[in-house]
Amino acid sequence: MRPHIWRQYSFELPDDWEMLQFTRDPVVGRCAFADRRQFRLEVNWRAVQGTPDFDRMLTDYQSRLEEDGFERVQRIEHRRWLGVSGQEERRLTTRYGRYVGENQTVLEVVFLWPKNRDPVLERRILDSFAFQPAVDDLVRWRAFGLDLSVSEPHDLWKVEALPTSTTMKFTAQKGYREQRFGRFAMVEEWLVGTPGQWLRTWLPRGYRTERQTRHIRDSHEIFSLSGLRYPPTLRDAFKGRRRIKASAWICPHDKRLYSLLLVSTGRVVDLESRIGLRCCEHVEVNP
Repeated sequence: MRPHIWRQYSFELPDDWEMLQFTRDPVVGRCAFADRRQFRLEVNWRAVQGTPDFDRMLTDYQSRLEEDGFERVQRIEHRRWLGVSGQEERRLTTRYGRYVGENQTVLEVVFLWPKNRDPVLERRILDSFAFQPAVDDLVRWRAFGLDLSVSEPHDLWKVEALPTSTTMKFTAQKGYREQRFGRFAMVEEWLVGTPGQWLRTWLPRGYRTERQTRHIRDSHEIFSLSGLRYPPTLRDAFKGRRRIKASAWICPHDKRLYSLLLVSTGRVVDLESRIGLRCCEHVEVNP
């Protein structure tokens, strides 16, 4: 089982289930996971204004499934989860929902069973769901091989998940401030020079490097730099001149290159420097 944290929901799934679909909307959204053959799980969330009438919701939901041609539709439950199950042709699905008071949302989990229902796996996944509150204004995410902490005002803007590389970008103030995290494989095939030299190519345009350092932490050689927006723009005059901090390193355990980037303004850049990226169990790097 592999841990995931998405939109502050933490849960565990089989190691070969990968996220293939997701939405960026924090109010109404979904993400979906598949194994090598088909989709296996959907996680849906919807913000509400109070505790919903779950009995009425399930009654309506059960009626819709029957109208859509599902057979053997019946109520099911597991601890705090309430739901329904049904069968369409040979495909069995079980759907559970519950109210999450910490962020006032209705959380729905949909299982798509290729053959027989696995009640042990189903219960294990449901029991693993928990809400992860922000800690010191930092929100943790675990997805696509990245384990990171991002400043709470920033929201997910873009994900690029490729077989050999993953980048997650979070922004605030309509993109004026940015926090970016990356993980890259097959380093020996493409990296020329040091991670510190590569890091300069990963920066947004328009920033002048003022300082670059190198240090060792638990056998990890970490390259870091800081810089300033140059020349300043008209937006900088109103919102504050932007500064940049970034780090890159190769984890000796999995041989991948990791990087994180912070673009912020004034003194805020020091406050947001607590963001972090973890490459292995004991090492978390800040920019």
